[in-house]
Amino acid sequence: MKTNKRAFLNSFKTNYMVGVRPLNAKCSHVDNIFVKAFTEQDAMNRVDMAVDHLEYMVKDIIPAGDDIFGLIEPCNCGRDSIENVV
Repeated sequence: MKTNKRAFLNSFKTNYMVGVRPLNAKCSHVDNIFVKAFTEQDAMNRVDMAVDHLEYMVKDIIPAGDDIFGLIEPCNCGRDSIENVV
């Protein structure tokens, strides 16, 4: 019987909400990126590699099930969100 090892391993991944912010932000601007990863470190590494060329840094990592997972507080500083930057 042939099994799909990648699908099997993906079933062990957890959702994480990773907060990123511009390096030169003078406000509390944070954008959230949702990623599936094995650990918090894995989630940070995945997002860090994705935003490295944009001069963003990882601020926090929140696992699914946490009380603040999914809460998004918009910043009214006028800065574009990371969706518009990419």
